[in-house]
Amino acid sequence: MDSTRLGVRARAVVLVLCVVFLAACQEVREVPPEPDFTVLMDEAASLASAGQVDAALSVLDDAARADPTSKAPWMRKTQLHFQAGHYGAAVVSAQAAIVGIDSRLLLQLSLIEQAEAAVAGAEAELNRSRRDYERLRALRRDDVVSRQRLEMAEADFAKATAAVASARAALAAERQRLDVLQSERVLAEAQVEEARAART
Repeated sequence: MDSTRLGVRARAVVLVLCVVFLAACQEVREVPPEPDFTVLMDEAASLASAGQVDAALSVLDDAARADPTSKAPWMRKTQLHFQAGHYGAAVVSAQAAIVGIDSRLLLQLSLIEQAEAAVAGAEAELNRSRRDYERLRALRRDDVVSRQRLEMAEADFAKATAAVASARAALAAERQRLDVLQSERVLAEAQVEEARAART
């Protein structure tokens, strides 16, 4: 029996060693790093400044792939196409920017809903902590509750007040981002119309 167990264990050890050896022998392939969006945008700007519009447009395509959520590459492509007199391509780029902006608008609306829910939750917690603090303060006057317990309730009330202020500030920031996106959409629509008008 013992020799059988030893044989099974030995085979298991050999099998594990073979797997480890084979894994170590596999060729290690390095994956090239993804290009940095900011670097690509800077490179495109340099190329455009140097008059290399086609190269700049190619780099902007790379930037759009590096950050598909950004409308910046598409807006810049629109400008370059328009300046080069490629009005049809300018329309296409501006429309792609609008699609990206619309996608971000939907996301932003969702973030606003979440921020509104966070405000509602923070306000509910503030109301609860206010009631608790006021109840304990009344009980403290009658010496039913310890001073320490009242101080803890007061600290909870202060914390809840700060949480409401923070949640409201976050909501205001999300609404401001929505305003920015809406103005960017208006700008992109104007660029489409300008490029269409230039085509005729």
